[in-house]
Amino acid sequence: MTKFLSKISLSLIILLSWSSLRTDNKYDISYDGILKKEIQRLELRNQDRIADVVRTNILPEHYSDILVLIKLESNGDSLAYFQGNYGLMQINQVHLNKAKKDSIYHLDFNLRLGYELYKKARDEDYANRFACYNRSHLKYRYQQQAYKLLGD
Repeated sequence: MTKFLSKISLSLIILLSWSSLRTDNKYDISYDGILKKEIQRLELRNQDRIADVVRTNILPEHYSDILVLIKLESNGDSLAYFQGNYGLMQINQVHLNKAKKDSIYHLDFNLRLGYELYKKARDEDYANRFACYNRSHLKYRYQQQAYKLLGD
């Protein structure tokens, strides 16, 4: 009986500790807290706006990968342009038939389109998903940078 009560006490202490962690911003372990901390860690531009858009358009299990892609592609600059690649996720000219040129810079649209491309790359080759997303001649160097940012 004593063992049983001590297990219940221990479970109660763990439960109370965990619930206090969730309410203290310093130890926020909710998806929202994890998302914000990861955006800060990567030092992305437009942090609040990116958090809102990612939260509403991306599955939580893909947050880290998408944030790493944002870091590598544009550093969070929704108006980024480089050699025919546009916006936050650097959507290239091949995919412009799905969008008018002015909407490619819209944060929500660009992220949703980039997320679809990410899911295709992930399904094609999970281990090389970043290289598959990038598809440039430097894609394997890009892959290494992505894994370094993930901490893998």
